[in-house]
Amino acid sequence: MSAPTAAVVFDDYNTNGVPSSGPKKVKKSEARSWGAWLESFLTAVGANSGSVFQSRALLFADLAHAANSMAWVINDPTVAYNGIYQKVGASGFGSWTRVGDLPYSFNVATDVGAGTPNAIQATTSLPVSSSSLVWLSVFETNTSSPVTISFNGDANLTIKTNSGNDPVAGGIPGGSIIMGVRVGDTFRLVSDQSSAAIQAAAEAAAEAAADYADFIRNNWTMAASGAGTGVDGDTYTLSVDPGSVNNMFVVIGGVFQMLTRGAFELVYVSTVPKVKMTVPAGEYFEVRVGNAVAVGTPSDGTVSTPKIADGAVTYAKLQDISATLRLLGRKTAGAGDAEEISLAELRDLFLPSGSVIQSLYVGNTLSTAIASAIPTDDTVPLSTEGTLYTFLDITPVASGNFLDVEFNSTVCTSINTGVVVAMFIGTTCIGAKALTTASDFVTDFTMKFRTPVGANAGVLTRINVRVGSAGTLRMNGTSSARLLGGAQSANFIVSEIKG
Repeated sequence: MSAPTAAVVFDDYNTNGVPSSGPKKVKKSEARSWGAWLESFLTAVGANSGSVFQSRALLFADLAHAANSMAWVINDPTVAYNGIYQKVGASGFGSWTRVGDLPYSFNVATDVGAGTPNAIQATTSLPVSSSSLVWLSVFETNTSSPVTISFNGDANLTIKTNSGNDPVAGGIPGGSIIMGVRVGDTFRLVSDQSSAAIQAAAEAAAEAAADYADFIRNNWTMAASGAGTGVDGDTYTLSVDPGSVNNMFVVIGGVFQMLTRGAFELVYVSTVPKVKMTVPAGEYFEVRVGNAVAVGTPSDGTVSTPKIADGAVTYAKLQDISATLRLLGRKTAGAGDAEEISLAELRDLFLPSGSVIQSLYVGNTLSTAIASAIPTDDTVPLSTEGTLYTFLDITPVASGNFLDVEFNSTVCTSINTGVVVAMFIGTTCIGAKALTTASDFVTDFTMKFRTPVGANAGVLTRINVRVGSAGTLRMNGTSSARLLGGAQSANFIVSEIKG
């Protein structure tokens, strides 16, 4: 039996010239038969006017040929070694030089999916050149554009359609056969691209457009029909999205299905609308949809003030309801005096850092003789030393704030000695100052310092002022008597400063 021709082995269709017979896949038996015939032909050619070698190594090992003799290498594992060679040098000497590609009219390539849908990697048994047509069965459909192809690990070639354009996404379907020629750094297809995929998409779009035209006119539109599968809760694809299950009319075996009885549902699978229902195997069903009115979403920046009704904007629609309410003097959107924001909260919200949040003052006109001492040495004063002279109670607002403390008075002692004034919160000394005075000499005493609020925030905090001296100490007078009839006062001021 004679070998089939290349036209038969690589025909486009199962029946020549009949597209409806389906694309033909190469049969290995036919390819082997055709290849065996070709090899026998080449061997016959070699016996008469040249030589044919299975590999370049076998060719290079045979130098017993006259100068300018020709030989073919047809089956070397290294694809680039296959080709036409010319002998250089006399018989038994010299070498072989590759001078051209094998004169094959086409080259069969294989795509086994080693690459990606958009970066195809294919292999051939012969080098890919601009002088041969490459035939390739595509493994996967491309998902984007452009698409590249690499043969035998060589540089990527950009696939171009016959008209020089990049194939569209889906334009090279998986399982399809493409043919092309290498042109520079591109692989130029014989055809533009898969017209079947584009035609199918166009027809589907046209059909959907017609359906939606009826849909807009509120006509009942056929969205699905066919025979049931018998599977409980199976899903059937809808050609038109109803938008709501209330826009669906379902009939199974001629019987109207009631939505209120849960006979069917509208579901979406990867954004594809489907009806979920149970249809007996082989039973015919229809799903019609209609009467849906689409409500559009306004574009950004298109809603102007005149479009908003008076009083329509509620607290919940404000970007920062908390800050807005406080500007209005309210804590929340509720009613009543309890919802009004306090003066202290307003200060905390709007006063800058360094502002006075609150300030307390107490004056003391006492001029009682004080005989207890606070040592004027290098030790921290204790809360048990000296005499408690005055105090202030304050509730700081925030831990990050500070307390500014100021005490001023006149002091006078009976001997030349030191006077110490110390401030305490509980038993902790938060500040102290010492002053040396002369006997019976009235001296001004001023003390200022700042201390952090810290853990005292929100807590009623008492700051005690204790004084002491080794001699008899008197405030607001001499060491022995009061001056100015009580008009003179020792002043104690505590202020909270915003941090």
